[in-house]
Amino acid sequence: MKRVWIGIFLAGVVLIVGCQSASTTNTENTTHENVALQEVQAASGVAVDTPPWKQERIGNTCELFESSKIQLDGTVMNLENGQAKAHLELIDGNVILHYQSESGTIDNTILEWSTMTLETLAMTKFYELDIDADGQKELLISYTQGKGTGNHFGNLCVYDFVQQTMTTLFEGNTFTAKQKQEIYAQFQQWNQNDFEQETGVHVESPDDITSSYFKPMVIEYQGDYKIQVIFVLPGTGESGRVRYENRKSFVAWFTMRDAQFQLDAMWME
Repeated sequence: MKRVWIGIFLAGVVLIVGCQSASTTNTENTTHENVALQEVQAASGVAVDTPPWKQERIGNTCELFESSKIQLDGTVMNLENGQAKAHLELIDGNVILHYQSESGTIDNTILEWSTMTLETLAMTKFYELDIDADGQKELLISYTQGKGTGNHFGNLCVYDFVQQTMTTLFEGNTFTAKQKQEIYAQFQQWNQNDFEQETGVHVESPDDITSSYFKPMVIEYQGDYKIQVIFVLPGTGESGRVRYENRKSFVAWFTMRDAQFQLDAMWME
């Protein structure tokens, strides 16, 4: 029996984010840099005068199996359509995966998803597509490992049929150090446009980028595939204590190239 380690805490719930209409206005005093920015915003479906942290995108969901077709029988979850078959079985806290499609077969593989229950097992989502643009389809699985008041833990893993390797998006129950650094750099860039003053969100360092809430999913956007994650930064009250009623939600898009995930876009919900 093949054992693949992808122990993580995060989530897998489908969500579509709205997009504002694009508009472009040029004046004689507009710099070349602003013209370029306007062209990028217009192509992305974003209003030119929209602050960068409000520049939402809209993408199309591309789940492999319809959620309404999930069959859960005891500790077994079966999914099947004209493209693929998936079989997940919960045994002694481990999830056993059997998967078959034209892209390849995964047989009798242990997915060591911590704290998995029948309820969270039924929330597992499958995607089969070329996420890393190498010309070959990969299998992506988003899964939930725990949820509660103010918390929703999940993750997403990518299986390469050619290399027979599994790569996980997150590390533990939060972002990787590299992802934190990329997100922190985005906040720093936003602060040049008065982000902190307008939103009250203060991020002192990459260590402040923790989250109690993740919603990974895969979407298609302008011919490319993105891994979309919703994450939450807790707010603070007057005493400085964490207060979830003041929390702020953000959407991040990641791309995958050469088995590495990279932040592609981010905005505030």
